[in-house]
Amino acid sequence: MLKKLNLAGYKRIGDILDAADAELLSVDGLPRREYDILLEFLQRISDDPGLIINLEVLELMEAGSNSKAERERKIEVIKQRLREMGMIE
Repeated sequence: MLKKLNLAGYKRIGDILDAADAELLSVDGLPRREYDILLEFLQRISDDPGLIINLEVLELMEAGSNSKAERERKIEVIKQRLREMGMIE
């Protein structure tokens, strides 16, 4: 979903929030289900911005290592946080 949005020019959360529903739904390859997930995710963040603030994740992202092992470790930390938020199983 993020890749599709990025390719369509939506680089930041603000870009998505500023877009009309019809614009986002017209993004090539973005099915309604993914759009609904995106809106639910943004709603959760707006209700409790602390959900996405995780110092461990921020430290990992700031480190900027490009090794495969580092990327996989970063992804696992992010997945764990999404699980905690109930976004994925």
